[in-house]
Amino acid sequence: RKAFNHELMSNGKISARGKADLRFETSEVIAHIYVKNGDRVQKGQKLADLDKFRLEQKLSQSEDALLKAELELKDVLIGQGYSPDDFNKVPVETMKIAKVKSGYEQSKAQYESAKYDVEQATLVAPFDGVVANLFEKEHNIPKTSEAFCRVINAGTMEVDFTVLESELPLIKVGDK
Repeated sequence: RKAFNHELMSNGKISARGKADLRFETSEVIAHIYVKNGDRVQKGQKLADLDKFRLEQKLSQSEDALLKAELELKDVLIGQGYSPDDFNKVPVETMKIAKVKSGYEQSKAQYESAKYDVEQATLVAPFDGVVANLFEKEHNIPKTSEAFCRVINAGTMEVDFTVLESELPLIKVGDK
């Protein structure tokens, strides 16, 4: 007598659990591509950069507009009799109206958007893996609707296959 292992035959697919399609969110010229298909990358490693000149100019302009809006906000509040040293005492509704009148909220939103665009101009690996489906070249404008490349973590794989209902009691998670 000895243990008899039941053999189960099935067709299926094996795929990586960690898979990410990376894309740029703005349309600027690709300045540098640091990797190629098949390269192993570490989490946080730079994959590619866009030309940041226009994005940094937009950030600088929005920063200036935000500073002007802050001055306008202070001017509005001072005009209503509030002390410039302590704007914490301004009622919430009055502050809300002053921010709208000065354009502060709009300028702040434009600044945050420009700052985000500059940060997103560099693609980094979200986890350790291998680069695949990289077809773009430097000095071209990538399509924001399509993935720039894919990073695949082949360290953890997942198997997807069908099992007959009658054979289901014969298997469990972790079987070889």
